[in-house]
Amino acid sequence: DTSVSNDMAVVGDVGVTSGLRTAKPQTYTPPAFQDPNLASQIQTGVLQPFFKAWAASDTNGIALVTAADAKPDARNGLGKELTDPQIENVIVYTDYDTSSGVNPTYVSGDTVTAVVRVNFTLPSSESTQTVGYRVLLRNSDRKWQVVDIGPGAVTDRAADANQTSA
Repeated sequence: DTSVSNDMAVVGDVGVTSGLRTAKPQTYTPPAFQDPNLASQIQTGVLQPFFKAWAASDTNGIALVTAADAKPDARNGLGKELTDPQIENVIVYTDYDTSSGVNPTYVSGDTVTAVVRVNFTLPSSESTQTVGYRVLLRNSDRKWQVVDIGPGAVTDRAADANQTSA
């Protein structure tokens, strides 16, 4: 009875078929340099507020940390399907050479890709789900803003500001 429950049951044997063949996904090769200093700055100042608002589909909260031209995936959110985001790890990839230990000086228009591991609570099962994302951020007048988000292990769409959303 759908008025009481939305649980599904499989009746009979599960069949497995070959998947549809599609084009091979593009290989993501991150820039050679990482910026751990920027990673710690944006983790608390940008990414934590973003994921909190994004999980709740809080449009006002999302608007505070996203660029005006942010892609739909960054603006829509998760509709409270996942809650209580806790960032486990952030790696920021940059085109600036950080090998000498000198922090880069970012200018307006610069972009970086943050690879983020987030632990969410699943309210329906009271369990924890760890998820990986690639978040494209752009510097706008010394303020980092989210431009796009994509799954961490599946697509490089969020790693390239010149690609468009599907």
